[in-house]
Formats: sequence, structure tokens, C-alpha cells
Amino acid sequence: MEAPLRVVVSILTYNRPGELRALLDDLEREARRVAGDVAVRIYDDCSERYGSIAGLAAQRGYTYVRASHNHGKAEHWRWVGRELADLRDVPADWYVFLPDDCRLVSGFFPRALALWERLDEPTALTLVAQAERLGPCWTGMRPRHGDGWCEVGWIDGLHLCRRELLELLEFSVGEPPGRSAARRDGLRGSGVGQQLSTRALRRGARLYRVDESLVELVPVPSQMNPRARARHPLLSIRLAAEVSHD
Repeated sequence: MEAPLRVVVSILTYNRPGELRALLDDLEREARRVAGDVAVRIYDDCSERYGSIAGLAAQRGYTYVRASHNHGKAEHWRWVGRELADLRDVPADWYVFLPDDCRLVSGFFPRALALWERLDEPTALTLVAQAERLGPCWTGMRPRHGDGWCEVGWIDGLHLCRRELLELLEFSVGEPPGRSAARRDGLRGSGVGQQLSTRALRRGARLYRVDESLVELVPVPSQMNPRARARHPLLSIRLAAEVSHD
């Protein structure tokens, strides 16, 4: 008999209590399909009026970590660094990283793990295929396509991995280059995804994404890059299954 799986889901959130609650309900539904334990960790970047979320976390046995101040885009790397550092003492078979503005397809966990088994020496699997991000990204790696997957050479906060990736990254995030420019430029991101992708790839990681999205991106304003979101909406393509909006 196989040992029960231990899955850790880590969610970054800020001022989206409704969207986060819907995602947490999805996780409750999908956790029933896992032969093991799904532990949920919520990292709240000092949101307003999140008492109901803290209460829900306590009721369901989630880990709830609230920042003492809002990090925003300029200090996002520090908050992600806290998220990763905490996982050093949280062993698991699988780690899933999610933002608060997504919904899970039906059969999320078994679909993700089944696709992982088809990959060649994977280190991480991005769980969404965005229409505007199908080609090379920060690392310049030319995508390599396969059966339901593409090796892309980058990750960006919405992925599945084993502990190997966290160890390659040493459970840490460094200060991204050009951070002062990013603070002024409303069209630039935090630099965290670029830095993590570059470090992981340099250390031999193989980074994939799905061809059929296992999450649906919720069309809400961006908290860190509203101008960039307005210019380039986050559109997921070809959901692998339906998402329940009950």
C-alpha cells in the first residue's frame, strides 16, 4: 500500500477576501480527491478587514501568516522570501504555490500529478497557460513542446513542485536587480519570477507549464501592477476541465 501523500498549498493574498474564500472552497473540494493530507498556508500581506479570513483559517486548521506591514511590489521579494523560508521546516511530497485570484478546475490535484509523471526530469510545473505568455520569457529559453506540456524555463508564483526546487533556491529570494526602477514603472513586475527562474535554471532545474490550464484566472484588478493588467489581461487558455462557481 502506498504511503499517504502530503501536499502543502501556499497562497499569497492581499485585499481579496471574496476571491480568496472562493479559492479556499475549491481547495476543500479538491482535497477530497487526494489520498493523503492537503495543508493550506495563507500569507496575508497586511490586508484590510481580513478578520473573517483569519477566522476561517482557524476553523479549518490552515496556517495563517499576516505581515506586520504591506510589502507591495517594491518589497514583494521579501514577502515571498518569508513564504519560502518557512517551508524549510515543512516537509511534503508536493508543494503548490497559488495567488488569491484563481480558481481550480475539477480534478485539480490528480490532473496535475498525472501530467507531472509524463515530464522528463521535472523540477516545477506552471499550472496555467496564459495566452500572452506562450513563448520565451525572462530566461530566453526556446519552448520545447510535448504531449500536453511545454518546457519553458521559467516559473512565476503559480506552480507545482517537489522539495528539490526549494532546495535549489535555498528557500530564499534575493533582492531583484533594478528594483528602484520597477518601483517607478507601473508596467514592470516585482522581478521575483525572473530572479527565481534564472537561479533555478542556472542550477539545472527543468521548468515546465501545462498546455491546458488547471486554474482559471479571475479577471480582477491587479494589486501590484494595475496599468500592466489593464494593458495585458491575464487570460488563461483551454481549461482542462470545468471550474465550479457555486
